[in-house]
Amino acid sequence: MQKRDARGLATTTPNGQVLDIFEQALDQAMSFAVDPLATIDTALHMDPEFVMGHCFKATINALAMERHLLPEICRSVEAAEALKPKANARERGHLAAVRAWCNGDLGKAVNAWESVL
Repeated sequence: MQKRDARGLATTTPNGQVLDIFEQALDQAMSFAVDPLATIDTALHMDPEFVMGHCFKATINALAMERHLLPEICRSVEAAEALKPKANARERGHLAAVRAWCNGDLGKAVNAWESVL
């Protein structure tokens, strides 16, 4: 059974602990106080099929605006794309955004994120 995040939105993980760790990573990203990537890596280690976790990791790396992170961004996107058949519509929207970013189409990425919102 899929779990819902703190905003009441469905996710692909059935693991409540993974979702709690994901929420912690989101809080860390918003506070700029701790490394959310280490936290999300813990969640992905526990559930490698957590689509939103892969999208989150790609997004955090993308927002760093560091060119050397592009291969890492694309690895996260590829991991999420491999799970696309099980992704829900929201996760597919985030995936489309980070795929566009990975492809260098920032305008398309922004439009995809706006669609998710």
